[in-house]
Amino acid sequence: MGILGAGHLPGVLSTAIFAFLLAWNDYLVAIVFLRSTEIFNLPMGVQSFFQQNQTDWTSVMALAVIMMLPPILVFAALNKYFGVGGIGGYLGR
Repeated sequence: MGILGAGHLPGVLSTAIFAFLLAWNDYLVAIVFLRSTEIFNLPMGVQSFFQQNQTDWTSVMALAVIMMLPPILVFAALNKYFGVGGIGGYLGR
């Protein structure tokens, strides 16, 4: 596997998942730097959708569930590389 050994893969994948989640759910940078509603990320879009539809909880929760799907799919795709045991994990085969 080149430079990365099989023992390092769970740590690298964990870091990749956390980096993806931080970028996916980044609200602070979006609220500071984005001024146009056309380029809002999903958390900003959910916030503006919630402000427009305060009483329509069904639509707001449906949007929140749809927003959770990509991180769940990323974790599900990478989950096969994680193992249980020890402090970190191992490459389960």
